[in-house]
Amino acid sequence: MSDLNGKSYAPRPGHIPGVAINLGGIDLVLAPLGLRLMREFETKAKDLAAKTDPPPTPEDYYELNLGAILESLHRNYPEITRDELDALLDSENLKEAIAAVLNQSGLKRVKPGETQPVK
Repeated sequence: MSDLNGKSYAPRPGHIPGVAINLGGIDLVLAPLGLRLMREFETKAKDLAAKTDPPPTPEDYYELNLGAILESLHRNYPEITRDELDALLDSENLKEAIAAVLNQSGLKRVKPGETQPVK
């Protein structure tokens, strides 16, 4: 996005600070989710947690997390594709990447049955 409603103060890809993480041997900066994306992620996570018939699968959670990581990366690397991200992620850096995205966006992982702390 080069401008926002004709304004020059729109986010500038490649300039959004975040957490540097090594994905597949490449250092990339995971930016915090914008407010719209954060709300969408929270809604999807709540909907997934409430799903009972059928219950959510590990693949459902993987897709949710992958979407958040991809949106975070798109803020600095708008050209990165889903297939490229799949190739960069592994079982170890996936955990680190989603934790970085959630922590920066003000969301914290909680154990099952715990509630999110109120700020």
